[in-house]
Amino acid sequence: MTRLRLLAPLILAGCTLAAPTPEPAATGNPIASWGAFSGTVEPSFAWSTEVTFLDDASVTAEYCKGYASEPPGCATATTRLDPEAYVALRAALEPVIADLAARPPRRSDEVNVGGGMQYGKVFHDGQSIELPSQPVAADAARVAQALRLLQDLTPEGLLSQAEARARNP
Repeated sequence: MTRLRLLAPLILAGCTLAAPTPEPAATGNPIASWGAFSGTVEPSFAWSTEVTFLDDASVTAEYCKGYASEPPGCATATTRLDPEAYVALRAALEPVIADLAARPPRRSDEVNVGGGMQYGKVFHDGQSIELPSQPVAADAARVAQALRLLQDLTPEGLLSQAEARARNP
Protein backbone atom coordinates (compact mmCIF):
# COMPACT_ATOMS: atom_id res chain seq x y z
CA MET A 1 0.00 0.00 0.00
CA THR A 2 2.90 2.38 0.70
CA ARG A 3 4.15 1.80 -2.84
CA LEU A 4 0.73 2.79 -4.18
CA ARG A 5 0.79 6.00 -2.15
CA LEU A 6 4.18 6.83 -3.62
CA LEU A 7 2.99 6.13 -7.16
CA ALA A 8 -0.31 8.00 -6.83
CA PRO A 9 1.13 11.52 -7.40
CA LEU A 10 2.94 10.35 -10.55
CA ILE A 11 -0.15 8.61 -11.86
CA LEU A 12 -2.43 11.54 -11.09
CA ALA A 13 0.07 14.03 -12.54
CA GLY A 14 0.15 12.02 -15.75
CA CYS A 15 -3.62 11.84 -15.82
CA THR A 16 -3.85 15.58 -15.37
CA LEU A 17 -1.23 16.19 -18.07
CA ALA A 18 -3.09 13.86 -20.40
CA ALA A 19 -6.08 16.16 -20.57
CA PRO A 20 -9.00 14.49 -22.30
CA THR A 21 -8.68 14.85 -26.04
CA PRO A 22 -11.31 14.63 -28.75
CA GLU A 23 -12.50 11.05 -28.24
CA PRO A 24 -9.48 8.96 -29.28
CA ALA A 25 -10.47 5.62 -30.71
CA ALA A 26 -10.05 2.98 -28.02
CA THR A 27 -8.49 -0.03 -29.69
CA GLY A 28 -6.95 -1.92 -26.79
CA ASN A 29 -8.02 -4.80 -24.64
CA PRO A 30 -9.43 -4.20 -21.16
CA ILE A 31 -7.10 -4.54 -18.19
CA ALA A 32 -9.57 -3.41 -15.53
CA SER A 33 -12.92 -1.73 -15.02
CA TRP A 34 -15.05 -0.47 -12.17
CA GLY A 35 -18.59 0.76 -11.94
CA ALA A 36 -21.15 2.12 -9.54
CA PHE A 37 -24.93 2.26 -9.44
CA SER A 38 -27.21 4.50 -7.40
CA GLY A 39 -29.51 1.70 -6.39
CA THR A 40 -33.24 1.50 -6.80
CA VAL A 41 -34.43 5.08 -6.61
CA GLU A 42 -36.81 7.34 -8.50
CA PRO A 43 -35.62 7.62 -12.14
CA SER A 44 -34.79 11.32 -11.82
CA PHE A 45 -32.26 10.42 -9.09
CA ALA A 46 -30.89 7.21 -10.62
CA TRP A 47 -27.47 7.01 -12.26
CA SER A 48 -24.78 4.50 -13.15
CA THR A 49 -21.14 4.79 -14.16
CA GLU A 50 -18.50 2.51 -15.58
CA VAL A 51 -14.80 3.23 -16.18
CA THR A 52 -12.66 0.95 -18.33
CA PHE A 53 -8.86 0.93 -18.55
CA LEU A 54 -7.41 -0.50 -21.79
CA ASP A 55 -3.92 -1.75 -22.62
CA ASP A 56 -3.55 0.95 -25.31
CA ALA A 57 -3.38 3.52 -22.45
CA SER A 58 -6.92 4.76 -23.04
CA VAL A 59 -9.48 5.17 -20.30
CA THR A 60 -13.20 5.43 -21.07
CA ALA A 61 -15.90 6.58 -18.67
CA GLU A 62 -19.60 6.05 -19.26
CA TYR A 63 -22.28 7.86 -17.28
CA CYS A 64 -25.98 7.01 -17.55
CA LYS A 65 -28.83 9.10 -16.17
CA GLY A 66 -31.98 7.52 -14.85
CA TYR A 67 -32.17 3.91 -15.91
CA ALA A 68 -30.92 4.60 -19.44
CA SER A 69 -28.64 2.09 -21.13
CA GLU A 70 -27.92 3.95 -24.38
CA PRO A 71 -27.66 7.53 -25.73
CA PRO A 72 -28.87 10.14 -25.12
CA GLY A 73 -29.28 9.01 -21.49
CA CYS A 74 -25.77 7.53 -21.53
CA ALA A 75 -22.64 9.31 -22.66
CA THR A 76 -18.94 8.54 -22.72
CA ALA A 77 -15.68 10.42 -22.41
CA THR A 78 -12.30 8.95 -23.34
CA THR A 79 -8.73 10.01 -22.74
CA ARG A 80 -5.35 8.53 -23.41
CA LEU A 81 -2.75 8.51 -20.63
CA ASP A 82 0.73 9.78 -21.38
CA PRO A 83 3.38 7.00 -21.41
CA GLU A 84 4.73 7.71 -17.90
CA ALA A 85 1.24 7.75 -16.38
CA TYR A 86 0.39 4.49 -18.14
CA VAL A 87 3.54 2.77 -16.85
CA ALA A 88 2.73 4.02 -13.33
CA LEU A 89 -0.87 2.80 -13.66
CA ARG A 90 0.30 -0.68 -14.70
CA ALA A 91 2.86 -0.74 -11.87
CA ALA A 92 0.10 0.08 -9.37
CA LEU A 93 -2.35 -2.44 -10.81
CA GLU A 94 -0.09 -5.44 -11.43
CA PRO A 95 0.36 -6.60 -7.80
CA VAL A 96 -3.35 -6.14 -7.09
CA ILE A 97 -4.36 -8.04 -10.24
CA ALA A 98 -1.84 -10.82 -9.49
CA ASP A 99 -3.27 -11.26 -5.99
CA LEU A 100 -6.85 -11.33 -7.29
CA ALA A 101 -5.90 -13.84 -10.00
CA ALA A 102 -4.20 -16.09 -7.45
CA ARG A 103 -7.18 -15.93 -5.10
CA PRO A 104 -10.30 -14.74 -6.99
CA PRO A 105 -12.82 -13.04 -4.71
CA ARG A 106 -16.05 -14.90 -4.10
CA ARG A 107 -19.55 -13.47 -4.30
CA SER A 108 -21.63 -13.66 -1.14
CA ASP A 109 -24.73 -15.84 -1.15
CA GLU A 110 -26.51 -13.14 0.84
CA VAL A 111 -28.11 -10.58 -1.46
CA ASN A 112 -28.66 -7.02 -0.28
CA VAL A 113 -31.71 -5.35 -1.76
CA GLY A 114 -31.96 -1.64 -2.59
CA GLY A 115 -29.03 0.71 -1.99
CA GLY A 116 -26.19 1.53 -4.32
CA MET A 117 -23.30 -0.71 -5.19
CA GLN A 118 -19.79 -0.72 -6.60
CA TYR A 119 -18.27 -3.52 -8.63
CA GLY A 120 -15.42 -4.16 -11.01
CA LYS A 121 -13.41 -6.57 -13.06
CA VAL A 122 -9.72 -7.15 -13.71
CA PHE A 123 -8.13 -9.16 -16.49
CA HIS A 124 -5.13 -11.46 -16.13
CA ASP A 125 -3.71 -13.82 -18.78
CA GLY A 126 -6.98 -13.83 -20.72
CA GLN A 127 -8.99 -14.49 -17.58
CA SER A 128 -11.70 -12.11 -16.31
CA ILE A 129 -11.79 -11.81 -12.52
CA GLU A 130 -14.93 -10.31 -11.02
CA LEU A 131 -14.82 -7.81 -8.17
CA PRO A 132 -18.31 -8.50 -6.84
CA SER A 133 -20.42 -5.77 -5.29
CA GLN A 134 -21.18 -8.15 -2.44
CA PRO A 135 -18.13 -10.34 -1.77
CA VAL A 136 -17.88 -12.87 1.03
CA ALA A 137 -16.58 -11.31 4.26
CA ALA A 138 -13.13 -12.89 3.85
CA ASP A 139 -12.65 -11.14 0.48
CA ALA A 140 -14.34 -7.81 1.25
CA ALA A 141 -11.17 -5.89 2.18
CA ARG A 142 -9.27 -7.02 -0.95
CA VAL A 143 -12.20 -6.13 -3.21
CA ALA A 144 -12.63 -2.73 -1.52
CA GLN A 145 -8.88 -2.03 -1.91
CA ALA A 146 -8.94 -2.94 -5.62
CA LEU A 147 -12.04 -0.81 -6.27
CA ARG A 148 -10.54 2.13 -4.38
CA LEU A 149 -7.35 1.85 -6.42
CA LEU A 150 -9.28 1.80 -9.71
CA GLN A 151 -11.29 4.83 -8.62
CA ASP A 152 -8.11 6.67 -7.59
CA LEU A 153 -6.50 5.87 -10.96
CA THR A 154 -9.45 7.27 -12.91
CA PRO A 155 -8.28 10.47 -14.62
CA GLU A 156 -9.60 13.54 -12.86
CA GLY A 157 -12.61 15.07 -14.60
CA LEU A 158 -13.27 12.14 -16.95
CA LEU A 159 -16.47 11.00 -15.24
CA SER A 160 -17.78 14.56 -14.97
CA GLN A 161 -17.22 15.02 -18.73
CA ALA A 162 -19.30 11.93 -19.46
CA GLU A 163 -21.96 13.07 -16.97
CA ALA A 164 -22.18 16.50 -18.62
CA ARG A 165 -22.79 14.86 -22.02
CA ALA A 166 -25.57 12.54 -20.79
CA ARG A 167 -29.12 13.79 -21.36
CA ASN A 168 -32.27 12.85 -19.48
CA PRO A 169 -33.84 9.90 -21.27
